[in-house]
Amino acid sequence: VLWMEELCRSMSQYVLAWVTERWYFTPYVNDVKLEWSRNAVCRGYAHLFRKHFGTVALGSLAILLLRPFRLILKVYSSFAEHAYATRQPVLFCIATSICCFPCAKLSAKLDHVSKNAYLG
Repeated sequence: VLWMEELCRSMSQYVLAWVTERWYFTPYVNDVKLEWSRNAVCRGYAHLFRKHFGTVALGSLAILLLRPFRLILKVYSSFAEHAYATRQPVLFCIATSICCFPCAKLSAKLDHVSKNAYLG
């Protein structure tokens, strides 16, 4: 059920990006944008199912499986930032001694596995 929800969200984001790309790159003739298809969203879904459904399905599964790890790292990061901002030495020592450097590197890598992965 969760994967289907993520799949629907990923498909919608892909189609939105596809339609936006088609609109943006529509050429101008005499300073007027050419008329383009009225069924752009339907054509976007057709393009998705014809050429990119496997990629979107696999990507949505990866996003779903990595979401708990991203949440844990985000909570840890906010805890460390709070400890640093309040200048509480005990909290700051705990926050930095757990796994500061590896968590930061892992968090930076997991930030790329999100809905923005389809846009690059």
